[in-house]
Amino acid sequence: GFIAGDPAVPVTDSCSGDVPPKVAPSREHLLLQKPLSKQALQQTALQSSLPTLLPLANKSEPSVSIKVMSYNLMGWSSFNVNTWKGENVLGKIRAWSPDILGAQEVEMGGWGYEDVEKLVREATGLSHAGGSQFFKGDLFQQVETGWVPLVGGYWMSMALFKHIPSGHKVLFYDSHWKHGYGMEQAEKIAKQIQADRAKYGSPPTILVGDTNQFCKGNELEAIRYLKGLEGSCPVDFADVHEEDPARSFSDNNNPDCRVDFMLATRGQWSVVQASIDRVGMGSWGSASDHAPLMAHLVPIFGTTLEA
Repeated sequence: GFIAGDPAVPVTDSCSGDVPPKVAPSREHLLLQKPLSKQALQQTALQSSLPTLLPLANKSEPSVSIKVMSYNLMGWSSFNVNTWKGENVLGKIRAWSPDILGAQEVEMGGWGYEDVEKLVREATGLSHAGGSQFFKGDLFQQVETGWVPLVGGYWMSMALFKHIPSGHKVLFYDSHWKHGYGMEQAEKIAKQIQADRAKYGSPPTILVGDTNQFCKGNELEAIRYLKGLEGSCPVDFADVHEEDPARSFSDNNNPDCRVDFMLATRGQWSVVQASIDRVGMGSWGSASDHAPLMAHLVPIFGTTLEA
């Protein structure tokens, strides 16, 4: 995925690093598996709650709540080689109906960002913020955006959103990392987020993405650094799905990998529900090779509106 018109357009945005050729879906591809049933897609929205290191929200109190999703769409397959999988990928997004979506691999194999961006908008009703980010336009106003190149064409995008009903702001970061180079990318990300938070008054902040830190990313230095378990990360993040460290990516060579994460600034969020939808995931599955990460979060705003 890339921001349309941005000069730093990655050559590829796939986990394997290989860009498949432009291939029209064949009848054999279409007959590999049937699309997920409506009941299976609805399991996305019915995942049970998971305890996390974030405090639980008091659902009896009226408050602002935000549904967040991070999802690597496996675009070269979902929207090129196996378009029937794309229907299931888009169905998962519709089923969860996120207020903010951070996507990765919004493409058709190193090309076609605008085409897939349009498909996502038309299938979900979400607005496009650039940088593979999408949002509900009736709930949020896009205030500022930013782009940070990582390693080898990979990236992090930023959007500062104003929550229209409350008038408060939130910072949202979407990212797709290069394989390896963990600490180099983590430190660059943390430094940029720290600078943005200082600039915008430290609003509640979320970082999502496919980190490509194989194969157990939560055990490696980069993710532990961002979670404050190693080194001195300048941003205090909690793992929204801390209690579910199981796989978020599967292929034949790496069937049990956790590389996707959703991090939220500690002390600024409570959680209603957090879940990972593994139905149909895997390179052999019915949707993407990644599972979408989902969370229903309540931001804890300061006593005054951010400037």
